[in-house]
Amino acid sequence: MRKSTFFAYFLLNLLSTISAKQNWDESQKSGILHLSSLMRNNVASCHKCIVRAVGITQIRLLKSDPENRIYWIEGTTDIERAFVFNCNHRKLCTLSTKSLESYIPDYYFITDRLKSTTVMHRQTKNYVEKSIFHWSQLVISKKYEIQTAKLEIYTEESHQEHNAYLWKQSRILEALFFDEIGKEPMVRSMGGNSGVVPSKQSESPSDPSIRCIFAFNRDKEAVCRECLALHSTSLVIGTFHIFLIGKKPPVEVYVFSSTYGSEHIVQKCQRTFCPAILPLYSADCQTLHSVFPSDRLFLNNQVAYEYSSGQIRNDNRIRITRNGLPLDSMSRTLGQVAARRMSKYYKEKPFTDEQILADGLRIMTRKGTECVMVIYRYNNLRSCIVCVMGNRKDDAIVIINLSLTHATIVTDTVTLPDCSMKCRRVEVLKEKECSEYLLEHAMDIESHHRLLESPYTDTLKSSCMLLYHKPSRKEKCTGCVMKIYNVKEEPHPTTSLSSLFDASGTSLKLTQKVFEGEKACHGIESCRRLQQVPKRFCAEHRAYLSTTSIAQETRQNKLSTIHELTIDKISVGVWPPTSKHISGNDGKGTSFIHATPFASETGTKIWPFYSNIAFVEFTSAQSEELKCVSCLIQHSEVFFVYTAGNGFSGYVWMGQAPSHIFEHCLRRHCEKLTYDEQNNLLDRPVGLRQWSIEDVYAKDD
Repeated sequence: MRKSTFFAYFLLNLLSTISAKQNWDESQKSGILHLSSLMRNNVASCHKCIVRAVGITQIRLLKSDPENRIYWIEGTTDIERAFVFNCNHRKLCTLSTKSLESYIPDYYFITDRLKSTTVMHRQTKNYVEKSIFHWSQLVISKKYEIQTAKLEIYTEESHQEHNAYLWKQSRILEALFFDEIGKEPMVRSMGGNSGVVPSKQSESPSDPSIRCIFAFNRDKEAVCRECLALHSTSLVIGTFHIFLIGKKPPVEVYVFSSTYGSEHIVQKCQRTFCPAILPLYSADCQTLHSVFPSDRLFLNNQVAYEYSSGQIRNDNRIRITRNGLPLDSMSRTLGQVAARRMSKYYKEKPFTDEQILADGLRIMTRKGTECVMVIYRYNNLRSCIVCVMGNRKDDAIVIINLSLTHATIVTDTVTLPDCSMKCRRVEVLKEKECSEYLLEHAMDIESHHRLLESPYTDTLKSSCMLLYHKPSRKEKCTGCVMKIYNVKEEPHPTTSLSSLFDASGTSLKLTQKVFEGEKACHGIESCRRLQQVPKRFCAEHRAYLSTTSIAQETRQNKLSTIHELTIDKISVGVWPPTSKHISGNDGKGTSFIHATPFASETGTKIWPFYSNIAFVEFTSAQSEELKCVSCLIQHSEVFFVYTAGNGFSGYVWMGQAPSHIFEHCLRRHCEKLTYDEQNNLLDRPVGLRQWSIEDVYAKDD
């Protein structure tokens, strides 16, 4: 009877997962990012850049070895351009020269099996299960050509009782930049009405709704673009890329239509999301509008109409009109974004090159303007452009049509030196051709409509907060928050740069006001960043601190619920293994789980299916705790870190991953990872910003 029940359950689970339909979301994109991890690359800083600047919603490491790191990332529609402009550098994130067009996850390597202590059942005890496996494989081979499934049975020695029946679906995951690999287009159309004759620049009427905001800091914040897009009438922004000659940070100019004034937008976004933004001169903004007609640049009111009329799926929580978001909806949505992804506050040096920037943008309307089309090798964007344009002082290079392999430079001075060592090809469009090309060109568009949909709009029902601060500003940060909440219990230090504040005894509305209103405790002399986290974080931390050493030793002896990962004991499958119950982020209710599939389907593409986070304790060599934590941060999504202060132990809230992903950390920095099955897994908090190396290592800036 037991095996018959399993037979029915297994087939139902298998076939239902295979037949799941994709739910496409036009405002998100996902794919494989194949990076090199050679010694010259700062892989930790690369990970930080991806988390901070690219605009990801998820990042999963699929493979890590001495030469490669293969990530699956999901984010906004513009993650490719954001990666190239902000992170693609020879000393930071280097795209592998063997970059993949697609990737098939394979978590069952022979070497991993040999190292694993897991042992299979005897064949005589496996007969029924093996029969099911072969039958299922036959069905799949006929109907689903790109899928395979394997069933493997393990003994209780593996300590994966609730994961006893593991399967693998091998799915093809498309790589980012898929359409550029092996291709060399000279002029790439960004979409336009080829049957419409471009109007002359002088005939383009001025548009008072056009806004131009530019960011000039070196480390761009993806959440800044979210704030600006929420002020747009259509929740999209267009982007120009400006390279200033010398070692100055590049500038991004964001262009969009809005009913809100530029000064109002800067005031709302600057402190919480955009450390370094300024409005462009109104005349220069209108110049951009005349070069790139607004009906070519933006989705404008069409998207707003489709959302308000129900043509685009919406959960009806927030309505967008032809004038954009109403003020009350704007404040509420920005509060939710701030609670999850507030930017780190730092004082940026004043921008002194505004005139140079304006002169560079005005080039596009002058006589004699030419378009230089360049194609460069992977990771050679900057060196190619600098070679083509020469090392001119006090100059700004306007880049449009930026991608992994090619870009368009708008300039009035073309010298064309020999750049064959830096560039693959260079082509020049003369004044007339360039002018027509600009009129037909549509800038890079980034859409943020997902911010209006559940679960991004769901209020976090938690008064548990993480406070990020400099070691020297800890007292001012925690004191400020305690004053707002009028409590006497001090926040618990979790690392030298963070503290956990439990305000569960206060009103949830107060926490919402903290993030929706002016952030009084968010500043250079106070908290660098505040983040609302699931209340389980606070509850588990209290329990962890109150547990005695004797109780911990007793718990460790309950081998039936303890799962350990060491370099000599790497299990097969996803780790931590999925247990019977998964708690929601509100701490209420659990869902029953029997198996851990390796792939599933989401709103974008097929992705590795392990959408839970777990309370995992770590042990490292003496004084290696931060290195262990840093490694875990780079190899899994980490949302909370606690270091015990003894130099070798602590815990993290981190995402599940294939167990072999942790091999590097266990070999180099961590001695042991421990997960107690009695601590239920938690639903992955959607929209919560992941930790990066800057959250665990102090740096004065």
